[in-house]
Amino acid sequence: MKKMACFLLTLMLVFFMMDYAFASSELIMNTTVQTSKFGWGILENTLSQSDQGADQTCDPGLENLRTVAESKDVGKTAVSVEDTNKDGQHDTLKIEVGNAYPSYYNRINIGIRNFGEVAVKKHKAVINWQGKTEVLDEGVICYLHKNGNLSQGTSTPDDAVLELRWSGSGGEIQNPGEVMDGVLEFHVLQAAEQNHSYCFDVTLTTEAAEVADSIDTEEEGKTGSKSEDVVAGIIDLPKTGGSAVYYYLAGAAMLLIGAVVTILRRK
Repeated sequence: MKKMACFLLTLMLVFFMMDYAFASSELIMNTTVQTSKFGWGILENTLSQSDQGADQTCDPGLENLRTVAESKDVGKTAVSVEDTNKDGQHDTLKIEVGNAYPSYYNRINIGIRNFGEVAVKKHKAVINWQGKTEVLDEGVICYLHKNGNLSQGTSTPDDAVLELRWSGSGGEIQNPGEVMDGVLEFHVLQAAEQNHSYCFDVTLTTEAAEVADSIDTEEEGKTGSKSEDVVAGIIDLPKTGGSAVYYYLAGAAMLLIGAVVTILRRK
């Protein structure tokens, strides 16, 4: 009975230590890497648009910008900014093109400021059109289709109602206090309905340079992988947060201790 009690006690200790290792690994993974103050977003008082009088038009591909021949002022664009991730800074442009008609063009200008205490990099713009999202490639035209689809390229699809182009993502470091220019141009295409309203959002994101650089440098030195690969790998890790080895080592150590104790008691 004493041997059985000793064995059960050892087994309980094994499970206790394994559970502690599991919890510790979760705690390590859930610890915030970034310790400096981070703040980045749209500087609201820099928001402006080119439609300030007679409407403008252009050729497909956002080429040959000019004032419409009739000098009419019909198309309107309502633009607002929102803090969608609730971090205290505006990160989203909400756009409504009202009284839209084929050939109407507009350009929205914004200043994007680093409000924080650390440098940032890897700016990204994501469009939301009728519930579908896509990252906007720098300087590449994105087409908004009638059925809600999104596509990017150089050939105008027959069912596209709007074409737009984002400039300002950049790849350079943006230091604290610096303001970067962002430009969103759009053009209503021939497939659009007369006097119709079209709404879409563009959300801007970035990350701290100190975090991105540390991931890139470490991983490229070891495997040649970049941060995007690292993020994908982290998502696929087991629930232990990547510290499963400690989970099993703790159990093995306690089993070894139990075996030694049992042998000594026999002697």
